[in-house]
Amino acid sequence: MYPGAKLLEDMAGQFPEVQESYVCHVENYDEVLPHLFLWDLIRAIVESALVDDDWLVVWGPVLDFLEARAAQGDTEDINVIDHSFLLSLPCPDSPGYSIINHLGPSMAQRFSQIRPSG
Repeated sequence: MYPGAKLLEDMAGQFPEVQESYVCHVENYDEVLPHLFLWDLIRAIVESALVDDDWLVVWGPVLDFLEARAAQGDTEDINVIDHSFLLSLPCPDSPGYSIINHLGPSMAQRFSQIRPSG
């Protein structure tokens, strides 16, 4: 099992929107590949944010879940959140960059440390 797989399994267990993608991902790859899964998740969040004014109704709780896990300080969770989620968020001139305004305090601080230029 790759580092971060438990984080994604827990997230899928709490959110139906994530569960469907998680099941499909595991069927396609026979295991959880955290970096690839989170890349797909970011794409879904960005697409939703760009076309749906109510995107936070669905995706806000997922961001809150990641925030809570980042704040708990588990090294494995933090590494996956940092390297597979925060580093993959859109760049400043890219559509969807405003998602960073919805990161919780722990993830926002980590984002500013690992991507000081945005």
